Amino acid sequence: MNRIALAGNPNIGKTTIFNALTGANQKVSNWPGVTVHKKEGQFVFKDDFYTVVDLPGTYSLGSYSEDERIATDYVLSKDAQLILNVADATNLERNLYLTVQLLEMEVPVVLALNMMDEAERFNIHIDHEALSEALGIPVVPVTAAKLKGIDVLMETVADELACIQRGTSPRPRRRRRQGEGRPNRTCPHEITPLRYAEEALPSISELTEYLNNSGVTPSFWYALQVLTGDLSPLEAANQPVPEAIQALADELQKDPHKYELDVIDARYRKIHTLVTTHVTEAPSAQEQKSDRIDRILMHPV
Repeated sequence: MNRIALAGNPNIGKTTIFNALTGANQKVSNWPGVTVHKKEGQFVFKDDFYTVVDLPGTYSLGSYSEDERIATDYVLSKDAQLILNVADATNLERNLYLTVQLLEMEVPVVLALNMMDEAERFNIHIDHEALSEALGIPVVPVTAAKLKGIDVLMETVADELACIQRGTSPRPRRRRRQGEGRPNRTCPHEITPLRYAEEALPSISELTEYLNNSGVTPSFWYALQVLTGDLSPLEAANQPVPEAIQALADELQKDPHKYELDVIDARYRKIHTLVTTHVTEAPSAQEQKSDRIDRILMHPV
């Protein structure tokens, strides 16, 4: 059976999509060892059965809260074959932080840009095809509250899962015109691991390579965890630690949070580049009128 997981920030329509997919075919239990509710549902799409797990809403992945830890552990377990990441199209810069972290984990992801009707109302235009190419994953605009785009979203998820199971790429699709169906990309098993900030974070390239060679994967994700003070990936490595990485580990033992803000800043720099490149926000008619009045009133006489 196909198994997908829904991930996203709180209050961005993730549950609306879950309900749209599963209807009344849901069950609620608790995640193992905690009292946090676990929602699971089933549905059929084009004669194929799917199970979908609704992960706790969280702004990021890590271990700062119980919800973060549950979502992080589940994604890394790879129990789900694909992560359906739901994001608020009206606040993409904040929502892409979770997306970037999912890509660091090197898991197949489909990004659903929800609340597109609100984005349009605020004159926010997202070039979702260009964003898809930049991220290396499918990006599908939807308005879950009106069930708009849900069919295209499920077609995309079904295609991605079929690719994973076959282990082969479909024939390249042409770039579609605005308003047409699914985005253009290759299968997620060919995804290029997200890499960035080599110049900003100390030893990140060497650390990533060392962990990868030591069988600690996803290596870039765990390299970033080391830089935020979690040295357990180094303890799990099965090769001698190079001198430069040992020096970094000694430094972090003295000050575990030394590079934590640098890692966060590096992610936001990556996200800011994506948003400024692929999102445009035109002023509304009301804002334009207000700006004209301000210019008249504040013009020096």
